[in-house]
Amino acid sequence: ASNEIVVASRFYEALTNGDRIKYSSGGGGVIQGLMNDAVYYAVKSATTNRVKLAATYANAVAGSPTVVTITGVGSGTSHDLTAMELTSIFYDCEAVLQPIGITTSSIAFNPI
Repeated sequence: ASNEIVVASRFYEALTNGDRIKYSSGGGGVIQGLMNDAVYYAVKSATTNRVKLAATYANAVAGSPTVVTITGVGSGTSHDLTAMELTSIFYDCEAVLQPIGITTSSIAFNPI
């Protein structure tokens, strides 16, 4: 299994590895291997319009990403992946601040 999910071109083009994505089954049967209303992290496939999901940011941006294993397609027609805003900015800040002892759990993001 490829563990890939086909997405719209605009969604694929806007994503960066490590972007937070919320999965919803839309009331149908959950894609097996995922949890409804859970947040995952994007891993863009080399194949256009396909993404994989990682359980953590670190797994998504690793040299060899570790992705969630999808074991079944679920059911229904309203499944949804929603990109969460500001993730790339958040983790860029984390990479800069951690070496000097500041963690992202000690700062707050207030979108304008």
